[in-house]
Amino acid sequence: MPQTKITYSLEKAVAFFAENLSGARQVIAQEMAVAVEEVHLSSENNRKDETKAALDQYFALFESFTKGS
Repeated sequence: MPQTKITYSLEKAVAFFAENLSGARQVIAQEMAVAVEEVHLSSENNRKDETKAALDQYFALFESFTKGS
């Protein structure tokens, strides 16, 4: 499944930041990792509403993360 490859790659990228940053950006990256996992699981199980909610959460966190750079 294509979404599985995308979410797996995103999980790996976010995990890098969650493990290698410190402070507030690390906390946000850890929260992003949880959101990405939720996207992955809900999309695999065809739960459209849960997937959208997790994506919305991820993008809000991403915006916060990039503003902290």
